Amino acid sequence: MVCLQGNLGFWTLINGKYIEAFLPYENFVALAKKNLIMQKKDAKHIDKILAECEKKSRLLYDLYKKLELINISQLHLKQVQELLKKLDRLNYDYWCKIYFCDLYDPNGEELLKQELEKENVKLSDKETSIMLKTSWLNYAQEERLALLNIAQLKLKNLPQDKTQQLIKEHTHKYFYINNSWESTILLDEAYFTKKLDEIKNPDQEITRLTTNWELEHKKIQQKHNLSDNIMNVFYYFRQLSILRDKRKKHTLLTNHYYDLLMKRIYKLHDLPFEKMGVIRVEDITKEINQTNLLNLIAQRKNLFLEIYTPEKSTFFSGVKAVGIYNLLQKSYGQVGNLRGLGACKGKVQGIVRVILGETHFSKFNEGDILVAPMTRPEFVPLMKKASAVITDEGGITCHAAIISREMNIPCIVGTQKATSKLKDGMLVEVNADNGIVKVIRHLKLLSVQSLVDKELEKNPNLIEILKEGLLNITAAAEKFKPSISQQIGKEIKVHAISMAIRRYAEKNIKKK
Repeated sequence: MVCLQGNLGFWTLINGKYIEAFLPYENFVALAKKNLIMQKKDAKHIDKILAECEKKSRLLYDLYKKLELINISQLHLKQVQELLKKLDRLNYDYWCKIYFCDLYDPNGEELLKQELEKENVKLSDKETSIMLKTSWLNYAQEERLALLNIAQLKLKNLPQDKTQQLIKEHTHKYFYINNSWESTILLDEAYFTKKLDEIKNPDQEITRLTTNWELEHKKIQQKHNLSDNIMNVFYYFRQLSILRDKRKKHTLLTNHYYDLLMKRIYKLHDLPFEKMGVIRVEDITKEINQTNLLNLIAQRKNLFLEIYTPEKSTFFSGVKAVGIYNLLQKSYGQVGNLRGLGACKGKVQGIVRVILGETHFSKFNEGDILVAPMTRPEFVPLMKKASAVITDEGGITCHAAIISREMNIPCIVGTQKATSKLKDGMLVEVNADNGIVKVIRHLKLLSVQSLVDKELEKNPNLIEILKEGLLNITAAAEKFKPSISQQIGKEIKVHAISMAIRRYAEKNIKKK
């Protein structure tokens, strides 16, 4: 909050995993405009901000290297406490700088649009997308290119021992890439060897990853006679994208070391690591013991809330936290049309699937509309199956915006409240041309699925009916009890019940 110059903010941790924030919109908008003006006056303004972030970044990297040389499993409580405090302080200082890129989530697209309109510049959506691309590779692209280069050498008959040595070095450098905000996983050589074996034709992908986007920028500049001012504005937004991706890498690495240290804390107190999500670094004092930790976990496991002011942060759990959270939710009003930024144009109707974290990935189906606080690299497989993407956070340079444009799927970012207002099973219309999400009806797929499950328990022969492809409402009405089929008919459209049964069949027939 200090980086936003805000006077009040709310952070909530739900079920020990999912973070929801209520932050000062006006501060975001005002600071975004102010800094864009500064960039127009000084083309190096954003570079200076990047340099400041790099200074903070190097301090974190130095600590990472130090932690790599320490056998954390042998540390006593005071040593772990000191390292956690240092990591937490450096991470906080880094975020106070790097949070800058989030200023443009609410209205970054509008600011860019205004700059183009001032000079009567008319670019196609594709051209705008190209102008926002950069040849700089983020950590995921960098890792992929490195693996593709190994694949090229392997196809040229690189000796097996040399290949394994390269994989060993690759693993040491990129062990963290499947980490997330929610969890961490230490990737091993077997993982990357398997990924390497899956690569059959690396050349085409290498060409795509090494595209010279700066050359493409010059072509568009010449075609439309873009001014230095417009080129400077696009450069500014591209650098914001780089800031965001650099932050992602740090987050994944920092979470790795947080987890290593917190695992040691829990080992010392004979507690399961899975419960550590609600414990703050400030809670780890020399007086901490198993009873204290268990009490904190019990108090915070459902909801943990922070109210921030410049003077201090106040924390709430239990009934008080629920009361404050409910008041915050009520301030958003009833579900109506949601508005955000159209990151990739298109119009589609579909069924909502709210994905708050990796534990929800398994419920996502082909053609569903992905609704998430924001997307990260681990969300890409879901995005490939999605008919559209809606996020709470983000602007025109966020991960969801960039990937959706590459996949050409409708995407609306920065709705602020999609995950809290949209529910699984809702039928919605996503109009990314105008940045509007319209709720058509709540289909209650989950309750219908429950009805299907109960009926199948009573009549196992229905599995054979499903195998024969009787997946329409007529067949369902013939085989289910009248009361069941009537309730289904009231709650849900024909195609939706067909899909509900089909999904059940796909998941369960092979098990029977």
